[in-house]
Amino acid sequence: MSSFRSWWSIARLMPPAGPVAVAALVLNLLIGRLPLGFVVGTSVAIARVAAGGGVGPGILPAVVAVLLQAVLSPFQAAFAELIARRLDGVCPRRLMRATVAGAPIGVLERADVLDRMGDARRGLVEHGVTPGPAVAGLIALVPRFAQLAG
Repeated sequence: MSSFRSWWSIARLMPPAGPVAVAALVLNLLIGRLPLGFVVGTSVAIARVAAGGGVGPGILPAVVAVLLQAVLSPFQAAFAELIARRLDGVCPRRLMRATVAGAPIGVLERADVLDRMGDARRGLVEHGVTPGPAVAGLIALVPRFAQLAG
């Protein structure tokens, strides 16, 4: 149950990525379903060969599935990078806006508050594990679950 909460907290960060996130989800769902199309197409072709009818056009769905997967797979990385960059641009701004909105100037000038704000900013900007790649990684799980469902 805690992993579901973690995934949900990552998924809630998705809206600033906009239509790119939706396109990436659809693309990953399609890529996740293509191996099932290959298996079904190959099974139909093998059944036709076993029945003595030859392969004929029965192998076509399997070939199309493999070709589509080869053509669409590079777009996964491109969408993941785009989503990661968009969110890594939005999240630090949201953090700083939430931090300083309505805060009295006297509080913002305190050394301990400045140190904490700097730590939060460095955590989002300088470390490799940021919200953008987390969302992109969550979207990258879609094909695996689509294959599992298939």
